[in-house]
Order: sequence, then structure tokens, then C-alpha cells
Amino acid sequence: MASTPESITKALAPSRQAFYQSIWQEHFSKLNLNGSSNISVSDIEMAETLLSWLKDSSHDLPKSISIPSMPSNFTSSPTSPTQTPFPPRTLDPTLAKVANIKLLDGTESIPDDSLTHAFAHINIYHHTLTLPLLKQIFYSLLPKGIAVISITKHNPLASILSSILSTSSRRNSTSSLDDAPISTEQEIRDLAEKAGFEIGKIRISERRIEVRGQEELARLRGEMERILDMAMGQRGDAQSWERGFDGAWEAEIGKNGGGSQGERALGVECWVVVAMKWDLLCA
Repeated sequence: MASTPESITKALAPSRQAFYQSIWQEHFSKLNLNGSSNISVSDIEMAETLLSWLKDSSHDLPKSISIPSMPSNFTSSPTSPTQTPFPPRTLDPTLAKVANIKLLDGTESIPDDSLTHAFAHINIYHHTLTLPLLKQIFYSLLPKGIAVISITKHNPLASILSSILSTSSRRNSTSSLDDAPISTEQEIRDLAEKAGFEIGKIRISERRIEVRGQEELARLRGEMERILDMAMGQRGDAQSWERGFDGAWEAEIGKNGGGSQGERALGVECWVVVAMKWDLLCA
């Protein structure tokens, strides 16, 4: 599946940051995150969000933070074969002064057995793509290291764009079970166990990144309309998408109880995995 356009990814940033903070708040007491911790995060946005949250909550900052330079190294937002990769975001110099942060370049990888914690958001929900990323995270952790990973289950924005942009003659799917979207908690658990995380030390919950408020929804809808108008205009079919978009948009709003009388919202469904690396000394 093609990834969500970068402009949509940016538009979701405020809701995504609040989502991250809610996860850290819920699990912090069990993470043993302190001034001696060496951690990794998916990207600069997550690093900024984590540091801000730790400071506001009067928690110690970690000893070091490693940030992969490209999404493919650890997680985040994979691009489709026909999509131009996102330009890398540079590290704010003031951020580096707050904590010991290292932005890895394209030749560097996170060493095995080097991290106490790994925080990641995986914007992929296919078995064959998610499992290698979980393995990367597992091997980077020290024994008893903890991973906190959110995995997109359903992104209504990507679904709307995909349905409008796809042609009526969709090709038949020949995907095997391994290529099917992850849809159950057990499948997520199986992937985490295959990656090496300790059986019995894997906790999975289902959460949502929610976009609420008339202004935020209008901004997001406007960005999607701009993308569709540009894409369909290139096909010489600039107007035909509007009715289909209206219906798809309202259908997704309706899934969140956002009818005429309810508060309107869009929700990106995610799995949240909290898992520990097996300690051989305790076997």
C-alpha cells in the first residue's frame, strides 16, 4: 500500500504528538526510564515530543537518544516504489543542547545490544514489512530492554486517497496471508514473538490518533482535496472525484460517532506494543 503523502503526515502531527504522550504517560511507571537510559526514537518529531514531555513532567532526560536518518532504517513512513522519498528533516541545533542526541547518517545503524529503550511508530501494517522492523528493534535492545511501538492498523486518510485514486479496474489481489493487513491482537503478538521478544512480556492494546475540532478537520480536508485535485487534474479528470470524496469523508467521520449531532472526528487506529527483550541469564 502506498504511504500517506508527507503533507498529510505533517497535518496529523499535533494529534500524533498527543497520542505519543498519552502512551508514555500510561506506561512510564513501568519503563524504568531515567538519566542512565540509552534510547532510540523513530524520528526527530518523536524526539522533540519525548523531550518536551519529559521536561514538562519533571522526569530525567535520558543519557543518549539515537535517531535514524531515514525512515527505512527503523520505522516511520515507508514510501511506495513510485513515490519520491521525503527529504530528510534536519536536527534543530537547540534540541541537541538539551540532551545527548545523535542523528545517524545513511551509513550508520544502531548497534546490537546497545539500547535500554526503543520508542517507535511503524506506519506499516503488513506482516512481511513489519516483522523485519520489529527484529531490528529487538536486536538493538540490551537484555531486559523495553520497546514501546505503535503500529498503524487503519488510516482512514490513506484509505480515502487510495479509494479515490485507484481505477475501477483494480487488479486482483494475489497476496498471501503474510502480506495481509494485520487485523488482530494475536497476529501482532505472533509477530512480536517471532521477532524475539519474550513470551509473557508482550502487552498489546488498541489506541487511536484522533483529529477533532472544526478547524483541524477543515485543514486536513483541505489538504486532501488539494492532493486529489492535483492528482486527478494530471489525469484530465479534475472534477469527478469530488462526490466520491464527500461520501468517503463523511463515512469515516460517521465511524467515529460524528453525525450531525455528535462531535466530529477522524481516528487513525493503532496497535500499541510494549515488549521486553529476553534475558538469557534469567532463562
